[in-house]
Amino acid sequence: MFSEKIYQDMDFTGAILQEDVLEDIVFTRCSFREADMTDLVIRRCRFDHCLFFSAGLNGISVSNSAFLNCDFQFADLFAADFTDCKMTGSLFSNTDCATVGIFGGDWSYTDLSHQDFRKRKLENIDFSYSNLAETDFTGATFKNCQLDFADLRGTILEQCDFRESVLSNIDVTAARWKNAKIHFDQAEVFALAFGVQCY
Repeated sequence: MFSEKIYQDMDFTGAILQEDVLEDIVFTRCSFREADMTDLVIRRCRFDHCLFFSAGLNGISVSNSAFLNCDFQFADLFAADFTDCKMTGSLFSNTDCATVGIFGGDWSYTDLSHQDFRKRKLENIDFSYSNLAETDFTGATFKNCQLDFADLRGTILEQCDFRESVLSNIDVTAARWKNAKIHFDQAEVFALAFGVQCY
């Protein structure tokens, strides 16, 4: 189906992708609405302003690819893996990401609100400016992650471990932090937020 390296304004709605692997292809403003992409392997591809509304993406394995300002609403992402991907500005509302594997990458400006990420091991991920409102991270470990200016309204961060991540430029009063682990140097962020003086 994909014999070219660049596709623009194409409609693949309802398509059944027969390929096993997609490599080094650029898609711009393309629609994969309700397309079946089950178990597809995607490497070094770029999707810009593409629509994956209600697409079947279960079991896909994506690496070193970019999904910029893409819409994944109502997509099936069961057991999907994203490794070192750039997801900037993409929308995952009304999508169940509970079994999605996130292994590094740039997830800044994404909408990951109302998700279930309990007990995840999150490493080398940039969540800056992302919408994490009402998402449950209970028991998760954040290692070398960035949360600058992320929306944490109602976010559950209880029992999380942040000792190897950066906690700056966030509203700590908006989230739930019970029994979270932080480094001593990070305590200043909480002290300032609650008007407490440290000596």
